[in-house]
Amino acid sequence: MPGQLEGKVAIVTGAAQGSGRAIARHLGREGANVVIADILDGGEAVAELRAAGIGALYVRTDVTSEDGTAQMAREAAAAFGGIDCLINNAALYGALERKPWDEVTPDEWQRALAVNVMGCAIAAKAAVPFMRRRGGGRIVNIASSVVFTAPPHLIHYTATKAAVIGLTRSLAREVGPHKITVNAVSPGLMHTPATMDKISDEYLKHALSRRILGREMFPADIVGAIAFLCSPAAEFITGQNLVIDGGVVFN
Repeated sequence: MPGQLEGKVAIVTGAAQGSGRAIARHLGREGANVVIADILDGGEAVAELRAAGIGALYVRTDVTSEDGTAQMAREAAAAFGGIDCLINNAALYGALERKPWDEVTPDEWQRALAVNVMGCAIAAKAAVPFMRRRGGGRIVNIASSVVFTAPPHLIHYTATKAAVIGLTRSLAREVGPHKITVNAVSPGLMHTPATMDKISDEYLKHALSRRILGREMFPADIVGAIAFLCSPAAEFITGQNLVIDGGVVFN
């Protein structure tokens, strides 16, 4: 039975590992040809997808570079005939140091803003012209539930993810006339190496106590919603932010 994204072309930034790789894998299983766009080596991720019979390509991409994202879009379109979906997943998180707000340096702010916010805008700028040629498209930006919970010592990350939600709403209005939808997904505390390195067992226990569903969250918990937002079933949904956290935030 064909998947809901059969024949589509999806770019996933930051997909060489972690949640981005899980997203790419799921979109491929739903029938999409997948472009792994990452500054890290994506060869292993591509090999995994191809071994499963999924069309896949790796393009080394720095999302803070207009030239780099333009090359990403060109190579994706050349390989698979166009671009239908862009998942803006690349972000600085694990590399950010948790610290009190007044110890965050201007350089740390600039790095977080460049990747987490401008990276979404620059990648969209590169992909949208190709979506217009296809008669429409889907952009899904990965934000975070920290926008609503504001955990301590992550002000730079939290602020950038709040900006991603604002960018999502504004971009939805800008590109909507071209039948391109733009939505955000805000995951809760998720079990990934980057997250587990940053939190204590005590903090994890506290977080789980606040969660209605009462268990840890994994990348597999967000991939279905992202595929849905990329699918024909979601063609009338735009400018929205979907929190996926097992029942902590209600917005």
